[in-house]
Amino acid sequence: MNLPPDYVCGFVDGEGCFTIVISKHKTKKLGLDARLHFEIELRDDDEEILQSIQQTLNCGRIYHLSYERY
Repeated sequence: MNLPPDYVCGFVDGEGCFTIVISKHKTKKLGLDARLHFEIELRDDDEEILQSIQQTLNCGRIYHLSYERY
């Protein structure tokens, strides 16, 4: 199910996380490597909404963590 853009935006605002990791890299021109990460972490019983967001954005992976967070 494709979700409205406003819904996805609001959901990401409340539950999402954007991260940038910068590390040294020998072969890069500036000697640095940057990796961008975007994640939404929810409980297993919320997987359906993650699947809908994944389908709407046409990208991403869903992982099941092996430790209790909630």
